[in-house]
Amino acid sequence: SEIEVRRVPRVVVIPTGTELVLAGTKPKPGDIIESNSVMLAAMVDEWGGSAERRQPVPDDLDLLKTAVMDSIKTNDVVVVNAGSSAGSKDFTARLVEDLGSLLVHGVALRPGHPVVLGVIQDKPVLGIPGYSVSAAVTNELFVKPIIERKLGLPHQSRDTTKATITRKVLSPIGEDEYLRVRLGRIGEKMVATPIQRGAGVIMSLVRADGLVLVPRFSEGIDAGD
Repeated sequence: SEIEVRRVPRVVVIPTGTELVLAGTKPKPGDIIESNSVMLAAMVDEWGGSAERRQPVPDDLDLLKTAVMDSIKTNDVVVVNAGSSAGSKDFTARLVEDLGSLLVHGVALRPGHPVVLGVIQDKPVLGIPGYSVSAAVTNELFVKPIIERKLGLPHQSRDTTKATITRKVLSPIGEDEYLRVRLGRIGEKMVATPIQRGAGVIMSLVRADGLVLVPRFSEGIDAGD
C-alpha cells in the first residue's frame, strides 16, 4: 500500500553582480543583461530537477549571505553565479567558508577554472564562473551528477562519436579542456573542426555539435588525430 519515491530535487540559481540587469531593462554603459540563470535553470529542468531563478544580487557579502540562507530553506542545491574568481568583489568562496564548509576553490579545468564547491547546512552550494561557456560546462560537470544522485539515476553520459580533428590544437598542459567543435562527414569519415574557444562566447555553444575532451598533460591534439 506504500512505496518509496524520490522527490524531485529543487535547485536555486542565484545570479550575482552589481552590473547585472534583467532582460527587458534598457542597459546603461557598464550594465550586463543577466542571462546565465535562464540557461542554467533550463539545464537543471532538462536533467529532471526543478529550478528556481532568483533576482540578481549585488556584490555585497551580507546581501549574498542573506540570499543563500533564504534559498537553503526551500531548496536542495544552491548554485551561485558568479563571484567565484579571485577579484575584490568575488565573495562566493568566502561566504561558503563563513556559513559552512568550503571544500574546493579552483579546479584543473578549462573553461571553468574558478569553481567553488562547498556545503552549508548539509546542502551542496556551488559557485560557478560567470562566463557563459564556463557556466554551462561546470553546471554539467558538477550540478548534473548531484541531481542524478538525488533522483537515484545512473550517470547519463553524452552520446559519443569518433572523429578526426581538422587542425592542430594546443592546450594548457595542466588542465582538462573541453573544446567546442563542429562535426561534418567527408565521404566515410567524420571530421571535427574546432570553433571559438573564448569562455564568454555563448554563441559557440549554439554553433557547436559536440565537445572534445583534451586531457591534461597531453599538450593538445595534432591535425589528423
